[in-house]
Amino acid sequence: MRKITMILLLSMLLGTCTLPAMAISEESQDVIQEAQQDYEKWGRVAVRTIGEAYEGYDVYDYEYEGRETPTDTIAEDTFELKIRSDGQEITKNVRVRFNTQTGDLLQITVVEE
Repeated sequence: MRKITMILLLSMLLGTCTLPAMAISEESQDVIQEAQQDYEKWGRVAVRTIGEAYEGYDVYDYEYEGRETPTDTIAEDTFELKIRSDGQEITKNVRVRFNTQTGDLLQITVVEE
């Protein structure tokens, strides 16, 4: 249920999902704002990681793939980044694992697609 709620919230944030007009509670607004801040924070970490690992390459496309929550305190956001240099294009998936209670970064994994 939590995963579905997060997907729905992120879809609403990204404008890919619309719901009938309704009043949103203050608590729901806080959850939406927190999800957006997490998405932006970990997205910047993913872009910076690729920039450091692939010097000379430019990130030309970026997509948030979603979030998995293996435990109540751990989440993993996945981003797809497309990079290029001198006509060579590569797609990388970056998984950022973090503690949802403390906001601490736990692990970054980069996989070539």
